[in-house]
Amino acid sequence: MAPLNSNYTKYVSNGDSNYTVKVGDDVITFLITTGRTATLPLAGLCTPMNGQHAKQIVSNASSVGNVTIAAPSGNNLVGVGSVEPGQAVNLLSNGTATWTGYGGGGQAGTSGYSGPSGYSGFSGPSGYS
Repeated sequence: MAPLNSNYTKYVSNGDSNYTVKVGDDVITFLITTGRTATLPLAGLCTPMNGQHAKQIVSNASSVGNVTIAAPSGNNLVGVGSVEPGQAVNLLSNGTATWTGYGGGGQAGTSGYSGPSGYSGFSGPSGYS
């Protein structure tokens, strides 16, 4: 039961199928030819105390279709709910009933407004003839 990004991280390579993430899995990589689903374990079993509260789901750049992330019955998923090819999503459990996903692509936000233009400079003196 090692934490994510440690010397003992458990990497899982999933083929072209749906996958139910196990409590001890840390990084799950999908290589798919059509949309598939990764179902998370119960958040209450993946706590900061046991070091299993962080998961990462990766979709290989050669994948076709998105990996949909699903929370098990009685749990909530907040944030990112799918992984596009070539992207990764990090997920954190609060140790009770909620998973929070972040990373991946996501939709771009609205650009801010441009500021006012600056003043023009002053003209210099004319030359002598």
